[in-house]
Amino acid sequence: MTPILWIFCVIVVIIQFADNATSSTCADFDDTTHRYNIALNDWKTLLNEQIGNSRSYCDAKPNSRPRVRRDLSKWTDVEFDKLVDAMFVMRNTAMKRGQELYGDSFRSYGYLVAKHVIASTDTRGDQGHYGSHFIMWHKAFILEFENSLLAIDQSLDAMPYIDYTNPDALADAFRPERFGNRVALQGLTGKFENWTLLPMSSQIWSSVYVPYLNDTSTVSYSGDVVHDLFLSESNSYSSDKLIRYDNTVTVYDTDTNPEYYIACVSQSSYENWFRCGDFGLQFPHALHPIVHYFMAGNTHPTHTSPGLDTAASPTDPTFMFAHANIERNFAMWQSYNTNLRYDNWTYPSTGFACYLPTTKESKAHYVRKDYYYGIGFEDKISSAFGFTDRQLGVSAHKNPDELWTNADVMCYLDLYDGTAPHTYDTYAYRLLPSKHPLDKNR
Repeated sequence: MTPILWIFCVIVVIIQFADNATSSTCADFDDTTHRYNIALNDWKTLLNEQIGNSRSYCDAKPNSRPRVRRDLSKWTDVEFDKLVDAMFVMRNTAMKRGQELYGDSFRSYGYLVAKHVIASTDTRGDQGHYGSHFIMWHKAFILEFENSLLAIDQSLDAMPYIDYTNPDALADAFRPERFGNRVALQGLTGKFENWTLLPMSSQIWSSVYVPYLNDTSTVSYSGDVVHDLFLSESNSYSSDKLIRYDNTVTVYDTDTNPEYYIACVSQSSYENWFRCGDFGLQFPHALHPIVHYFMAGNTHPTHTSPGLDTAASPTDPTFMFAHANIERNFAMWQSYNTNLRYDNWTYPSTGFACYLPTTKESKAHYVRKDYYYGIGFEDKISSAFGFTDRQLGVSAHKNPDELWTNADVMCYLDLYDGTAPHTYDTYAYRLLPSKHPLDKNR
C-alpha cells in the first residue's frame, strides 16, 4: 500500500469511528517492539496454574464438555457446505417462523445485524466497541450466532474461526469453494455469491426489529435509510451486493511481522490488551481493525460501500468467524497474565472508552464525560438490546431474562477458566517457540 493510500485509509477509519465523539489517547498506543520481544523470550515461562473458579466476582463452574471451535482451514468442504446452508436459513427465515421450526435459539440474520447496529449507534456512546466492553460484547454476540447455527444443524458441533494471521488459512477461507475471492470492487463469489444486503425501511424497522428491543430510549437508529437497504442511515450505497475491497491490502504478514499478533498477547493489563488490539502497532493493521479490511467493501473509495459501514458490518458472512479469532487472542492474553486473574483481569470498575461522548452544558460549552453506562464492569451490556441467559444458553441468573453485565460475560464465558460452553482447538501460535498452556489437555 502506498503511503498516500495508507494515510487516506487511516483518515477515513478515524472519521468513521470518531463521529460525534471525543478521542482519548488510545490511538497513541504503540508498545510493539518491547512487548513482542518479551513474548518471544518468555513464552516458555507462562504460569501454568490449575484451572479453577475461585474468583471473587464469579462462582461459575468449569464446563466439563465444551464444544470445540476449529480453524476453518481444518474443515472439510462438506462441513463448510452445511455451515453455508445454516447461514442461508438464518438469512432467509423470519424470527418467528425460524423459532417454530428450530427452537428458541434460532436467530434471523437480520436480528443479529440489528443487534450490532443498535450497540454501535446508542446515544449514550458505543455499547460494543472502543473500550473495555469490546471483547465482552463480542463474546456474547458470537455465542448467540453460534447457538442459532446449532439449532438449525447440530451436526456442525461448533462454529469455526478464521485464523487471519496465517496466510495459508486466509487463502483457504477465500478460495472459490468457500468465501470466494477478494478481488477489488467485485461482488461476493464462492458459496456466498447470492448473499445480499437485507431490506430496510422505517416501517420494516418498527414492525420487524423494534419488538425485540429491551428499551428504545437510547436507540438512535430508525430504519430511515437511503436505498431501502439495511445499512446506516447516512450510507448512500445503492446496490444490494456486498463489495470486497482491494485484495492487495496486507492482512497480517505474520511471516515477516509476527508482532502484529504476539504483542497483544503479551500486554501487561486488560486495557493495554484492548489498546494494542484496536489502536496499536501500525494502525489500521491492529488486531481488530484489520479484520474489517478483508470484509466486504471496507474503505471503498467512494465511501458508500457496506463494509465501510461498520455499524452494519455483520452483514458480511465472514464477520463472526474473523472476530472469533480475536476472542481466541484474548484467552491467550489471559494465560500470559494469570497474576491478574483475581483482580477481574484488571477490568476497571467504571470501565474505559477511547471515544467518550460530550454533554452540551450551554450553547458553546461541552463537557467531556469520563464514563458512560455500558462500559463499567457491572453495567448491563448494551441494555437497549442486550443478552440474557435464554439468548446465550447459559444459566447465570435466577431470572433467565435478566440482562447480562460485562462481569457476567467475564465470569460465565471465560475461556481461560473453562466456564464457557465452547473452547478453541488450539491456543498455540505458530510463530511462538512452545506449546500453549491452555492446550495441555489436548
